[in-house]
Amino acid sequence: MKKRDLLILLIAVVIALAVSVSVFASSALTTGSWGLSFRQEGAPPIGNAGKDQLRQYQAAYIGNTNEKVLYLTFDAGYENGCTAKILDTLKEKLGDSFDCDVTEDETRMSGYWGLDMTQVESWASMSNSNSAINPSAAVILKVKDGCAQDAAALLQTGYEQILSYSRMYNMDLQKVLQARLFVNGNYVALLILGAQGDWEASDEVQAKFAAEEAAKVDEVWRGIFGSADNGITIPEEDGSNNGGFFDMTDDEGNNDPVLGG
Repeated sequence: MKKRDLLILLIAVVIALAVSVSVFASSALTTGSWGLSFRQEGAPPIGNAGKDQLRQYQAAYIGNTNEKVLYLTFDAGYENGCTAKILDTLKEKLGDSFDCDVTEDETRMSGYWGLDMTQVESWASMSNSNSAINPSAAVILKVKDGCAQDAAALLQTGYEQILSYSRMYNMDLQKVLQARLFVNGNYVALLILGAQGDWEASDEVQAKFAAEEAAKVDEVWRGIFGSADNGITIPEEDGSNNGGFFDMTDDEGNNDPVLGG
């Protein structure tokens, strides 16, 4: 084969490779698909989406290629609806900062939280047995496509009832004010967690302690999902005793909390 023919063939091969890589790289933008091309043994694979594109979905396929780091990945993990395992991870990692001891049933999920359970693929939920003075709660949902924001709105409404009660009696209010509402894909969670602070301490001291406890929750959640963006909304106090959610006054006009309820 003449040198000219060889050169033409080489140029044609290079052009063909460039075109195929271009098509492969652009397919993620048009089809939403994802894949890797392993061209050379020992070399990084080529993805059809760049690191910056994946970062907006809290995803990655390659790290710093100058560092010798081994990454282990598992299919059918948390994205498979393992809400109970996520709750167990929170319990294990938080230790004493996780003080929920009662598992909530489906009646509680659809009743108090108002969830449409036909939209929930899996769930795990716990609260404290002495909820009148300890508002701790952990509600974790895996919902169907398109249902995450609706579920988050319902958890927000339930949270506002808890907040209203805590404001009325100042029952661990600073912890409630540090509640977390996370939405990661089809996962939705409301977490009111942390060790109980010293109610006799100043508001400033209690707030600092509650923020430190909430930071522990963020760290664990971020370790599971890669991000911990809190979407909770704290409504302003409206000047009423309970925000209009419920009337705690008994027949004798008392307005004291019922301990153990």
